[in-house]
Amino acid sequence: MPSISEELRLLADHLSSRREEILRAWQRVVGVDPELSVAVSLNTTEFLDHVPALLDTFLAELRKIPSREESKEFREVPALP
Repeated sequence: MPSISEELRLLADHLSSRREEILRAWQRVVGVDPELSVAVSLNTTEFLDHVPALLDTFLAELRKIPSREESKEFREVPALP
């Protein structure tokens, strides 16, 4: 059975493979939601300048989450002098 960190890495890989589709859907949904005032203030250029980086950061963080075993090993590494 895969560890949680491996599952999260697989999720990040899956989302990454659909990145462009996710960004198009995100932009479309935000553009029609009247309750999102930010949508009004972001034009297409601004959206494309900021939101892809936000998604990429999220995917990178998913890939970095260690499993319990990995974090235990990390805590046991002695500090540098």
